[in-house]
Amino acid sequence: MDLVVKNGTVVTATEMFQADVGIEDGVVACLGQFDYPSGTPAIDAAGRLVMPGVIDAHVHLEDVGDNGTPTADDFASGTRAAAAGGTTTVIDFVSPAPGQSPAEAAALRRRQAESKAVVDYALHCCIPEAARFTAEEAARLLAEGISSVKLFTVYAGLALDTLSLYQIMLRAAEVGLTVSLHAETGEIVEHYRREFAAAGQKDPEYHAWSRPWFAELEAVQRALALNAAAGARLYFVHVTTRAALEAIARARREGQDVWAETCPHYLLFNESALRGPDGGRYIMSPPLRRAEDLAALWSGLAAEDIQVVATDHCPFPLATKVGRPFYEVPNGVGSIELNFNLMLSEGVLAPGAARLTPSRLAAVTSTNPARFFGLYPKKGHLAPGADADLIIVDPLKTRTVRAAELHGGEDHSIYEGLTLRGMVETTISRGEVIYDHGRVLGTPGRGRYVRRPVAGWDRAAGGTPV
Repeated sequence: MDLVVKNGTVVTATEMFQADVGIEDGVVACLGQFDYPSGTPAIDAAGRLVMPGVIDAHVHLEDVGDNGTPTADDFASGTRAAAAGGTTTVIDFVSPAPGQSPAEAAALRRRQAESKAVVDYALHCCIPEAARFTAEEAARLLAEGISSVKLFTVYAGLALDTLSLYQIMLRAAEVGLTVSLHAETGEIVEHYRREFAAAGQKDPEYHAWSRPWFAELEAVQRALALNAAAGARLYFVHVTTRAALEAIARARREGQDVWAETCPHYLLFNESALRGPDGGRYIMSPPLRRAEDLAALWSGLAAEDIQVVATDHCPFPLATKVGRPFYEVPNGVGSIELNFNLMLSEGVLAPGAARLTPSRLAAVTSTNPARFFGLYPKKGHLAPGADADLIIVDPLKTRTVRAAELHGGEDHSIYEGLTLRGMVETTISRGEVIYDHGRVLGTPGRGRYVRRPVAGWDRAAGGTPV
């Protein structure tokens, strides 16, 4: 036995129980009460929760924003911050250049990450045009271990027309690839951006008005109509509105293989944050919504209509976020280090009635993304034979967010000054302690690329997400 985590309360997506966790050769060797040799390294987790390592299924590291601004985190700083927040696996993106094969772009992206990643990583692949997503290219992506593609209905150079969406969904359904979709109607967004700019309406709050709730709903409903015919596995990233969530939940009840993700910033802030001179800090897309939408997202998480919480981590330097017209501000905020802690504090440990149980938190931050994206049962699960990816959490500690104390490359945080309940004390990745009581111990390059098989939770593990 290489390491024992003893006396903790193990939390899985379905249950909580007292148990020791024995780790050997990077995997969970035993779980429960067992004997181990005297002198075996041990961590006493008495009074702590022992949970599966977080899987952040939506990050943008070492990338550029929609206006060409480089992100504040590369693979080294971003995954260092991830480790400090309890994340043991991230799924980033491949964005093929014009004329570039998606599979070739994927191979280059892997090389970009392999010497820097502190935690394990996998990749989705963006498909900017249907003509490039041939049967041969789909097979090449699968050979690279990429079983999900990302599509857009907004952004010049990425937005797909209706026929292209349908054609890619058909191809994905044929080969078993999951389709992730950023759903906003690009024509509506561009119309309002031009209209507000021409009228001199440039303050951050106009960012939200230029991307109205019905632009998300229209794109969601259109995609659901196409997918009803195509039959692909469809995953909506960063869902923000009650109306869109209701449409997705209804389609799932009617038999579509369709699921929803949201992000911590949509659960903690509403559109009022965009008002005032610092409002540019909060520009991301889709934008922050109304308070009633925020409440609907929390309800959707508890009711299992939202299956995954991910960060869409895409931070930029503060100088690029403030003092500019809203349409010149790069879209994105940083949450990779705080994701789990935010959900623990505001979901499980919220004053008054808890919004989420500890098991529900494990489901939406780890087990469900593992199942959906083909990582389960090696990841997202605490059981013999699984990778020893786990976190030790003290639910009694508190912390106040200070950007200067975070471990990534971002020079500010939208969560600055927020007091959080509960705290990740230790992060273990494949049996190695990579973060412990404020210190990142994992080194760049130790993270491994994870190949993901066709389909996800349903064929790999059976059952349904929880």
